[in-house]
Amino acid sequence: MKKTASGFFITGTFWTSTVPYIAALASLNEMEKPDVVSHINAMGLRLEDGLKSAAADAGYNVSLTGPDAIPFMMFSDDPDLWQNQEFSARMAAKGVYMHPHHNWFLSLAHKEADIDETVEKVRDAFGEVRETLDK
Repeated sequence: MKKTASGFFITGTFWTSTVPYIAALASLNEMEKPDVVSHINAMGLRLEDGLKSAAADAGYNVSLTGPDAIPFMMFSDDPDLWQNQEFSARMAAKGVYMHPHHNWFLSLAHKEADIDETVEKVRDAFGEVRETLDK
């Protein structure tokens, strides 16, 4: 028996939107290039190491969860996530968006200099959060 497409119906929100599909395929092709995933993981590990070091220097105990490419940091003594929110607000004011309740996503665009600049801003933000807590 011959089957044809006229025998069933498929629909979806983005069914006719070809641009997102093309963009997704292009992204997957880029991800298959050598060292893309290892680069993203390396940048995530660099960020995690910087966060841990900066936190320790500021007297904070933090935990990092998630894969290296999508880390998330929480203050260990912050059950209501207030410090996370304060820290994330301080980072946003410095031009670095770090979601206070969700993993952070690194990309191929992130380079060592970007991570190092972020860690310097993290150091400042930890100090600012500490000053806020001490008031």
